[in-house]
Amino acid sequence: MIHLSVIMPVRNEAEHIADALDRLLAQQYEPGKLEILVVDGMSEDATPQIVQEYAQKHPHIRYLENPNRLSSAARNVALKHAKGEAVIIADGHCFMDDNEMLRRVDEAFVKSGADCLGRPIVTYESKDAPPFNGRTPSHGKVGWDTIPIHLCTPVKPNFLRQAALQ
Repeated sequence: MIHLSVIMPVRNEAEHIADALDRLLAQQYEPGKLEILVVDGMSEDATPQIVQEYAQKHPHIRYLENPNRLSSAARNVALKHAKGEAVIIADGHCFMDDNEMLRRVDEAFVKSGADCLGRPIVTYESKDAPPFNGRTPSHGKVGWDTIPIHLCTPVKPNFLRQAALQ
């Protein structure tokens, strides 16, 4: 298995971050081959405390700060710290209902030799549908008829670095 770095840019995700981290921790992936980098954009809720509690219990979870607050800046912060052969960018409110997803990402990279894999996007018809079950998503400005839930974007860091140089 390749070493994976999950990059999770967050800001004010206290309502969802524990569930997202629990779903990542439930992944069936080889111990020592996974790191989770949660990059906080100066949250004004309990997000930092929640993530730091997880990081104390799980050494492969790291809390990083993003003083620029933007998701793009958070990805850059994390890429400087990522040790994985591939990175997966996942939102702080991501919904991974498949405990084999990271293993499948690994298989796809190995089989295809690709530098970047597409990400699935699922839409829900109502705020009462899973994964929200009546809770308000952090991107609540989006109409309830099309709520995009971004699951992940798997990519190899060298691909990102080369793209940035062009």
